[in-house]
Amino acid sequence: MNKKPTALAISIILLQLLTWLNIAVFLLFFGAYFFGLAFEPDFLMLSIMISGQLLGAFLGLLFAVLLYFTSNGLMNQKKWARITTVFIGIFMLFGFPIGTVIGVILIYGATKGWPVEVRNATNKTGEPFKNPQADS
Repeated sequence: MNKKPTALAISIILLQLLTWLNIAVFLLFFGAYFFGLAFEPDFLMLSIMISGQLLGAFLGLLFAVLLYFTSNGLMNQKKWARITTVFIGIFMLFGFPIGTVIGVILIYGATKGWPVEVRNATNKTGEPFKNPQADS
């Protein structure tokens, strides 16, 4: 059986890949900070550059935490995760060319990739939605 992944699944995979990428960036910048402190502590310009690397490391770590919780929320089909994914996708649009493609995929997956059961969670009477195919 050859099933194509849904747009939601692709969004989850992209968010998880971005999480690991941001963790790698954190480790790289944090390692460069301590490497610079250990081998070149006397140069003022290097210390200014290193403090920028440390700030970049912690921003990458914060973004990784955001991506991690958002991907878990998408797996559980939470509405807040859908909204957060759209904002992350909009933010990624500015990273031309690869970030733009990732941003478009994230926005598409967050808006169009939800199953009918989630989109129509309640009917007009307020009863939970029941899938007619599940009864047969």
